[in-house]
Amino acid sequence: MAHVAEGKESNDEENYAFLIDTDNIALVCTSDFQEEALKTRISSQSIIIDCSASSHFTPDRDKLVDYQELTAIPIRAADGRTFAVHGRGMMKIYLPMGKGKKPTPVTLTNVYYSPHLAFTLVSCTRMTRIGYKVLLEGSECTIYSPNYKAIGIIPETQGL
Repeated sequence: MAHVAEGKESNDEENYAFLIDTDNIALVCTSDFQEEALKTRISSQSIIIDCSASSHFTPDRDKLVDYQELTAIPIRAADGRTFAVHGRGMMKIYLPMGKGKKPTPVTLTNVYYSPHLAFTLVSCTRMTRIGYKVLLEGSECTIYSPNYKAIGIIPETQGL
């Protein structure tokens, strides 16, 4: 099982995200298209691998372990809106590896809880700060462990 943690800065120049759900469906979108992104949400299991998120965030409180309640902290999103986080914990997610292959379980640390979000956001910045690699190439996003083992292959679908 991989552990992904720490990292704080974001890159505002590129604002791409890959949406993952438990059926290995993915798409590319930008945070400027919130309404369109909300329409594509397939289930509460939906995850976005986000290149502009400074931290990991989730609306799924019940999926956080070692949860710590926090006094509401305001967070400014890439689109300028503000939302509050109310706690944080660790969260297990599953990264798809392609058709017919078993997903990779990954435990994210310091995942912030906000019921105002539509998706769980996984921060590329936090992953790369601790040695993971995120490669956006062609029609997929591949995530590599620090020793260059592929732990997630997220395809582009539906022309996005």
